[in-house]
Amino acid sequence: MKKLFISIINYNGTANTIECLKSLQQLQRRQASVHVIVIDNNSKEPIEIKASDFSGLPVTLIKSKINLGFSGGHNIGIRHALQHEADFVMLLNNDTFVDRHLTDELMRV
Repeated sequence: MKKLFISIINYNGTANTIECLKSLQQLQRRQASVHVIVIDNNSKEPIEIKASDFSGLPVTLIKSKINLGFSGGHNIGIRHALQHEADFVMLLNNDTFVDRHLTDELMRV
């Protein structure tokens, strides 16, 4: 099974990020295992995520000590994904809601 890592930047947008994660939790994952990386980009009120918050969806929270912007923050997520043998890495805005068939459609290629 292929490994898909999804990188999400959080910067002072905890409510959006949580809603995005809830939509990712609904993904059908027949074609790929999905792992989510949330990079908190030095928010004024950093996001807190517990493993039990999104049961069945592996979420890793990485807190950056400085705001690295969009590309710098996602570079942290990409490095993490590659260190964990990702087959694919998707960059996702934290205000995105995904269709539950997203991973199945991506893996049809």
